[in-house]
Amino acid sequence: MFAGIVDALGADMTRFKVGDTVFGNAPFGGLADFVAVKEAQLSIMPVGFSTIEATCLPVSGGTALQSLREYGKVQTGDQVLINGSSGGVGICSVQIAKALGARVTAVCSTRNIEMVRSLGADEVLDYTAGDVTRAGKLYDVVLDNVGNFSLQTFKRLLKPAGGEVVVGFTSIGRILHTALFGKMRGRSIALMFADVPLKSWLRLRVMQMLASSGV
Repeated sequence: MFAGIVDALGADMTRFKVGDTVFGNAPFGGLADFVAVKEAQLSIMPVGFSTIEATCLPVSGGTALQSLREYGKVQTGDQVLINGSSGGVGICSVQIAKALGARVTAVCSTRNIEMVRSLGADEVLDYTAGDVTRAGKLYDVVLDNVGNFSLQTFKRLLKPAGGEVVVGFTSIGRILHTALFGKMRGRSIALMFADVPLKSWLRLRVMQMLASSGV
């Protein structure tokens, strides 16, 4: 992950010019004074963003977008529950789900309720006040950014054709649990990084945590 100003261009570069402020995701890391990347790995930095904020987007924002649009296949009018809505991926998830036309129920702690509501969440559940998974409401998609929902929890929360997407995990056991049982639901894939080696997945997860903490 990186953000900065274009210093030089290769012969085949056509989308950018020297001096453009850009951000992206370097395959071998971006912790350097200069990073050489392919044109497809760059985007113009959003107006009003600092370089620090833009550096967080490729993992946090990309993970949220991939989770909801590609894996969860969220459609207009879907009821979406987002567990862990106040972290790096969660903050992006709430806004992206709303942009996709979903009705969003967000789960967070007491101190983050107003912040999450300001992002556009239609309903905010405080997990410190009780078991938010037993309210009796069913969802089309459940996005678990924490990894503390069990298979039984998903079954309790989802509509018959609903599906779950799991981004975060609390243990290796949960990774195996989800890999084995997560694809039993209707339209979803529970394990977002099931198709990458565990070592690569762990690296992605560490990068995600760093991004969400603002480091």
